Amino acid sequence: MRVLVVGGGVGGLGLAQGLRRRGVDVTVFERDAGPRARRQGYRLHLDTRATSALRSCLSPALFARLPSITGTPSRRVTVLTPQLKTLHTVEITDPDSTSVDRGALRSLLLAGLDGTVHFGSAFERYASLPGNRIRVHLTDGSHADGDVLVGADGIGSRVRAQYLPDARLIDVGTHCIYGRTPLEGVRSSVPPPLWDGFCPVTDRRRLGLALGLVRSAAVEDYVMWCLSARAGVLGPDLESLSPAALHALVAARLASWHPNLRHLIAEATVAETFALSVRSSVPCPRWTPTRVTLLGDAIHAMAPSQGSGANLALLDAARLCEALTCPGDLIPAIGAYETHMTATGFAAVRASLKASRPSLLGRLPTRR
Repeated sequence: MRVLVVGGGVGGLGLAQGLRRRGVDVTVFERDAGPRARRQGYRLHLDTRATSALRSCLSPALFARLPSITGTPSRRVTVLTPQLKTLHTVEITDPDSTSVDRGALRSLLLAGLDGTVHFGSAFERYASLPGNRIRVHLTDGSHADGDVLVGADGIGSRVRAQYLPDARLIDVGTHCIYGRTPLEGVRSSVPPPLWDGFCPVTDRRRLGLALGLVRSAAVEDYVMWCLSARAGVLGPDLESLSPAALHALVAARLASWHPNLRHLIAEATVAETFALSVRSSVPCPRWTPTRVTLLGDAIHAMAPSQGSGANLALLDAARLCEALTCPGDLIPAIGAYETHMTATGFAAVRASLKASRPSLLGRLPTRR
């Protein structure tokens, strides 16, 4: 069996590692020119779902390297006011709850996959061939044949667009500006609760500032920050603004906030500031399983409010790896994977919307 994976993000690489470990021929096609070709965020939250999935997919030697790239355990989430008063605290009971730099995790997942991952290879379409084979056509005119196609190509998945053309996305109506600040120059300004875990800062009306620490031997320690607001509050066309303009906008919006928060923003690496609009998948009815399937954001993209995206992508990867390598008929195994994947993934989609934009839940179909 040969498995073709479109998308070299966390989920696609996790699947490739698991299949390679089990002796399955797998090829990953990634449109980006390299693993750091574009900004995709900084800090990821990992929990038991990710840890168990990585243990299943990675070789023992690679899995042993995981603690070297993750941060200290997260013990609580503390919600603060703009003047750094505590609103409430949520204790974290998951012993595996931690943080990791996205690039560091991706580097770990790329280890040993030379010749398996093809960067600069953009998916165009697929076609069914005689003998239950699938042909993937790339935008450069080349193609590859395999037995199973997995769309792991994120929220804008071209595989999903062809395979499930009725699957929809909705605009959550939230705009975010992301940035990072090297920790070394702002230690004295770090709110004390941030050393113990994630800190959302809210004015309860218009603006929210999410803060997270990343401390590990893999990267320079930094504070990840994300300013979020309803569409239009921060201005139009945020994604067209330069990093410098976005950074200046954040600084202006937080001008009346606590001096320590303003210092965290002032000392940021300006060139690494970027903006995005939050979108979410709409849960869709079950489909008849075939040799084409999906994982992660390609099918259940969600608002980031619950920190589940990377965890579920890795969980999908581990479950799909088991389905593709278990004894028995392939299609029923893929169908069983999709049953669990959609149940878990679409539940997380609803939970994320409930936490961020509960008014949108009425736009989602009832569970099926």
